[in-house]
Amino acid sequence: MLNWYYAAGEERKGPFTEEEFLQLVKNGEIHDETLVWNEEMGDWEPYKNVKISIDPTPPLPTPVEEHSEKIPYEALFSRTTNAELMTRARASLQGRWGLSIAVIFVCLIILSVASQWIPFAGVVLSGPMMLGLYIYFLALIRKEEVELSLLFKGFEHFLPAFLTYLLTSIFVFLWTLLFIIPGIVASYSYSMAFFVLADDPSISASSAIQISKMMMKGNKWKFFCLSWRFFGWSILCLLTFGIGFIWLYPYIYASVTHFYEDLKKGS
Repeated sequence: MLNWYYAAGEERKGPFTEEEFLQLVKNGEIHDETLVWNEEMGDWEPYKNVKISIDPTPPLPTPVEEHSEKIPYEALFSRTTNAELMTRARASLQGRWGLSIAVIFVCLIILSVASQWIPFAGVVLSGPMMLGLYIYFLALIRKEEVELSLLFKGFEHFLPAFLTYLLTSIFVFLWTLLFIIPGIVASYSYSMAFFVLADDPSISASSAIQISKMMMKGNKWKFFCLSWRFFGWSILCLLTFGIGFIWLYPYIYASVTHFYEDLKKGS
């Protein structure tokens, strides 16, 4: 077994077994530009020149790298309680309730009218409209400038938005054919796809879906509990002949958006 050494400034550290050496890499003590050496090497070289020979597993790309079919999110967990996420949602909506209601109302009206008058319009328009809706709520909770026109931003990325909606709908339908519970679980797995697409519209629909699945791994139960918190509010809204939903829908969207934002920061 080879013994490894690395340079820390003027100091040379070692020897380390390959296992110990790789652990130092994972801990961040050795990076791509760190000079390393073993008994079989002639000269000291940067770690990036030899890392494939010692660790052939390529690292996952980070979100700032060029996107491919690899998934940049892993081991993310929402650390904030659902009650706190809902409190943050109300704070984000403060002074913006009217605009948020208008955004959702316009979205629903467009989809409803188009579906009644144009065949398959609901399928075609739902993706970009949903993407615009998520773009709006991300801007809202991030305290960016928000306006009604954000709702139509999704049409600037029509194809990935359309495909994301189409694929998630098909996948959820197929899982539901097995039983209702698998369909619900699948819908939770894909629930972050439009948020991912809103954050980076350059990625493909399949990548957005795969990223959502990875982000929701280990977080579906918490998301279910967050959704369940609105059940009682929904009953009350029904008692108001549906009028209460005007305020409930923005509350739900803002809470789910905070869930996504907290999930990203929980790694």
